[in-house]
Amino acid sequence: MDWFFEPIAMYKSTTDGGLAVEGTLRKSSGQQTHAYLIIPEKVLVEAHLKTKGDVSFNDISGLSPQSRQELKLQKELVSGFEKIADIPKIRTA
Repeated sequence: MDWFFEPIAMYKSTTDGGLAVEGTLRKSSGQQTHAYLIIPEKVLVEAHLKTKGDVSFNDISGLSPQSRQELKLQKELVSGFEKIADIPKIRTA
């Protein structure tokens, strides 16, 4: 199973309400690479309607398999996204 983790920045689409999260992708083989998780606006809206408030990664992962299939992992960020936030690294004790 592939795993997306260690988010470092968030980007907003300039053409719609979608988001992109920059982080690390670990393939089932153990190989790690830089990647972007693209979250379309319709997935964010669905998660927001379920939570009636802020949306977290846990909320998105709890959506139906059909909705989660809308998420895309890409090695490069396509044009049309602007950076809106750096995500601080969580320190563990």
